[in-house]
Amino acid sequence: MELGYLEFIKQLINAHKGDSKVLEFFAESKPELKPAIDELLEVINNNKDLLSEAFFYKELFEKSGDALSVIKNGRFIDTNTAAMKCFKFPNKASIVNMHPSELSPEFQPDGEHSYKKAEEIMRVALENGSNRFEWLHELADGEQFMAEIVLTTLVNEPDRQIFHSSMRNISDQKLKETQLENAYRTISEIQEESDLILQSAGEGIYGLDLNGNTTFANQAAQDIMGYTQEEMIGINQHQLIHHSHADGSAYDVNSCSIYSALKDGKVHKIDNEVFWHKNGKPVPVQYTSTPIIDKSGKIKGAVVCFQDISDRVRAQKELVAALDELSDLKNQLEVENAYLQEEIKLNHNFEEIISKSKAFKKVLKDIQQVSQTNATVLIHGESGTGKELLARAVHNLSDRKDKALVKVNCAALPANLIESELFGHKKGAFTGAVMDKPGRFQLADKGSIFLDEIGELPLELQAKLLRVLQEGEFEVLGDTKTQKVDVRIIAATNVDLLKASRSGEFREDLYYRLNVFPITVPPLRDRKEDISLLAQHFILKHSTRLGRETQSLTKAGLAKLLKYDWPGNVRELENIIERSIITSSGSRLNIDQFFVTQNAEATVEPITLEEVEREHILKILNQCKWKVSGPGGAAELLGLKRTTLEARMAKLGIKR
Repeated sequence: MELGYLEFIKQLINAHKGDSKVLEFFAESKPELKPAIDELLEVINNNKDLLSEAFFYKELFEKSGDALSVIKNGRFIDTNTAAMKCFKFPNKASIVNMHPSELSPEFQPDGEHSYKKAEEIMRVALENGSNRFEWLHELADGEQFMAEIVLTTLVNEPDRQIFHSSMRNISDQKLKETQLENAYRTISEIQEESDLILQSAGEGIYGLDLNGNTTFANQAAQDIMGYTQEEMIGINQHQLIHHSHADGSAYDVNSCSIYSALKDGKVHKIDNEVFWHKNGKPVPVQYTSTPIIDKSGKIKGAVVCFQDISDRVRAQKELVAALDELSDLKNQLEVENAYLQEEIKLNHNFEEIISKSKAFKKVLKDIQQVSQTNATVLIHGESGTGKELLARAVHNLSDRKDKALVKVNCAALPANLIESELFGHKKGAFTGAVMDKPGRFQLADKGSIFLDEIGELPLELQAKLLRVLQEGEFEVLGDTKTQKVDVRIIAATNVDLLKASRSGEFREDLYYRLNVFPITVPPLRDRKEDISLLAQHFILKHSTRLGRETQSLTKAGLAKLLKYDWPGNVRELENIIERSIITSSGSRLNIDQFFVTQNAEATVEPITLEEVEREHILKILNQCKWKVSGPGGAAELLGLKRTTLEARMAKLGIKR
């Protein structure tokens, strides 16, 4: 039969009081223990007073109505009955060796992981001597409750850190006061560590005999009340510090809850009374009076644990006063505060993005959500809507923000070089490969890669990209070794990839791998409330860049901008503003003649949006003498990429 250390010592103490059968049992069941038992008996005979006081403190610990625990090296080694009842454990063995986070949900209300937070709390307690904090517990049956805990460092050695934990359930305002505890390895440590518990507790603790006279007082009790222990020992505690109510009226000792524990043997808890300081001033306190009962059931005294709640009482008074003054505005302020916090959060996280439209704010919220994960993002939107800016926002808000965001325009890379650009090549892999060159995926390792115009990626490379998405690996061109990378992929397109996958122009499996978290960017024509903001931004940006005086946009000019459907979206708006700055003089910005003409003509009796777009593109092509790309070409004037313009021309059936 094996007994735990504390139980073994307790049985020895009982044996010293006359129960010799315990030692006989040990000697008979395990003869090899007889020498050790004889040695311990000798120690006991030489330390009668020490063991008696240790047993007294053990009884204080076990009989306390407050939930008390001892934590050694991050694990529970002892708890009292109140703690086991609080955590609904049948016995101490159920909790011994558990980490505090095992009695908690995975995350605390502030979002911190319970294990990491518990370790940090113990570290602070070691550093400061104690730590008071709030903690959310979760029992085995799923019940949760919030507790206020005082964690006090008892021993701080390199290989031994011992804490004393006092907990009160603040969900129902029931105080769980810190009590004495002991869980010590050798008889010589019992007195020392019992004293550490008493003196290190953050709450005031004093003991009473049956006559109500003080038997001991810890340092916290002395500090709070202003009396030294010598001034308190042997003095009637009620007459010394508890003689009057807060209003100054006499407090009859027979009505005192502290002394009731000496009569009825029950635990008494009071949330708000006053003790009187040595200087004559009242100290608001909450306290627990716990009777000390021996094994025969006789009351031997009481132990009182109390806290100075001056700060709490002051805060409650201030709160009541504030609520009385602001009760009519409370709900309104809460709504306004929530709104302002959301606005501040959005403005902080998206400083480069200018928008006040509800549709675009939905996009920004989606970006906030997905940025905290490693999920692949597919941004869909027309050309010029700011897809690259949104991709940068996803990266900057993620944990990868300190690493590179590598950008690749799949439509701009030559077909014969795109594989080398994406995955790199070894020296001699092809004609002209005179040295090793890392690919974009290697440069983006631990960071993010932005694949713009993903719909233009050749079919033969789509399989290789799919492998990177699935396995995070690929082969460098000209090398047989497999490369592993950790890259977050953000793709963008203005093409209907689902339609393209069904027609065989895009791999269907790659589409579904890319479409984990789709984000659709609304075109400028669907968020015209942003046009004024964007126009002002571009006026300031290009006036500064061109060294021109900042000009103001007239109401007439803004009206023209609002009437236009913006097939080139934000990029086209920026180009129009820049051209207008160049051609305008004076303090007012005049929308350039080209824009006015095309706007007026494009909005005359439009039958469909596609027809308006088709006529607009035809006018630009005729003006440019059908020059599609290059300086002064239609793509430049429309603010579109060459490939995008060609795709639209094909879709709209525009041929020379």
